[in-house]
Amino acid sequence: MKVLKFGGTSVGSAEGLRQVKLVVESCREVIVVVSALGGITDQLLLTSRMAAAGDMQYKSQLEQIVMRHRRTVDEVVDPACRA
Repeated sequence: MKVLKFGGTSVGSAEGLRQVKLVVESCREVIVVVSALGGITDQLLLTSRMAAAGDMQYKSQLEQIVMRHRRTVDEVVDPACRA
């Protein structure tokens, strides 16, 4: 059994995620742990601070986070495999 952890630049872009996919597919009996996309943790912290301070611009920040994830899924995941 292998445990593989990917983070930082390896999950920071669609190309990075494609490389992660190739590595994982080459393994048998594997557990995969994936960190947030590159830069997302900082964006989440900023967004949460804005919301806590009552700054309604947090909604725009949150939408940027959501859109980044959607774009990444669109680039990486075959539409036939999406639930």
